[in-house]
Amino acid sequence: MLGKLLRLEFRATFRPFLILYGAIFLLMLLELFSFHIRQMVAGALFMLALALLSVVLLVLTIVLVARRFSNNLFSGEGYLMFALPVCPWKILLSKFIPALLWVSVSMILFLLGQFSALLAMDAQAIAEVGKVIDEAYAELGLPPLRVFFSLMPLMTLSSFISIVFFIALLYFSITLANTGMFQRHSGVWAALLFLGMYIGYC
Repeated sequence: MLGKLLRLEFRATFRPFLILYGAIFLLMLLELFSFHIRQMVAGALFMLALALLSVVLLVLTIVLVARRFSNNLFSGEGYLMFALPVCPWKILLSKFIPALLWVSVSMILFLLGQFSALLAMDAQAIAEVGKVIDEAYAELGLPPLRVFFSLMPLMTLSSFISIVFFIALLYFSITLANTGMFQRHSGVWAALLFLGMYIGYC
């Protein structure tokens, strides 16, 4: 039953993400092509648009994930969902796994969007950028860039755990905001509770 719920959830949520991801990849290709043919102004404009769109993508992903969870479980749809002959934890997991995928992919595209200019550089230019970063790190008392690359597996695992915690806290805030005195303005309370708990944790 969990497999069926996951298929339904992916089918219901993939369209807006597909459009957003397609727009990101299109801008990335246009940026790389512009730099390749030495159209620096156009390339810079596409790079700026890509950086801004990647920020929008990350924000919209969080909003879409939150709205899907809230509308599907705490509106009229929620009655139908919990009336299904399936354990509640499977219903929650069927929401959590797609959300984890969408947020993870959006985070990766966000990082690509912020550093997309590196993709248009040759090896020598990238080495020069690395040298400048190493010098800046040395002035700040930080280790060279290669040390951070050696820690990449650990940083990836840490980022994954952070995303899991982020989604769990988001879902908990929405659930809490739909109980008791918070129900009247559940959307506002969910945002306030999430921000309060997240800032308090950090």
